[in-house]
Amino acid sequence: MKFNRTTVLSDVPRGFGRCRSNPVSNAFTLIELLIVVAIIGILAAIAIPNFLQAQVRAKVSRSASDMRSIALALESYATDYRGYPFVGFETDYEAKLAPLTSPVSYLSKVPTQPFKEYLPFGGTATRIYYYQDRETANWMYELFPSFGNSWPYYDPWLSHYWYTSCVGPDGDYDQGWFGTGSNHQLYDPTNGTVSSGDIIRVGP
Repeated sequence: MKFNRTTVLSDVPRGFGRCRSNPVSNAFTLIELLIVVAIIGILAAIAIPNFLQAQVRAKVSRSASDMRSIALALESYATDYRGYPFVGFETDYEAKLAPLTSPVSYLSKVPTQPFKEYLPFGGTATRIYYYQDRETANWMYELFPSFGNSWPYYDPWLSHYWYTSCVGPDGDYDQGWFGTGSNHQLYDPTNGTVSSGDIIRVGP
């Protein structure tokens, strides 16, 4: 069909130059997108804290398992050598437990703490489990009586011969000083999964 100046709208065939179909648009509206984002945010707010708490509980369980392995190694060592590893002035955490790995392998390797320890001047560190024997403590008390108790610092554990510890979820050693000694604050998950306190095992 040719158009000229005399062509009027009524002369144009119906549907000419127009889309033959008018499909419904498949795009989301802004309100629909906002609703979806809000639902995802709500689900994330519910799921993420539960996931983080599950991680903490798993690390606490791992700490208990590692300390059980260390305890078995210490008792095996004591059976063979009639005493527990003597720490002396050693301050390196790994060196304190090194006698359990060589020359006799009571442990294949010294396990590391699952929680990172916050350092006093910033940063974090992954530490070996702390170990202390009562013989060293008594020996140091004889050298330095000002330390206080003969099994210094840990009054409730006078009947034990060793202890191991690691930081809890708060990432630092929680010790409260009382006069000539001190006591660790024990980690208790009933106070909240992430709460203050150290994870400790004593023996035998």
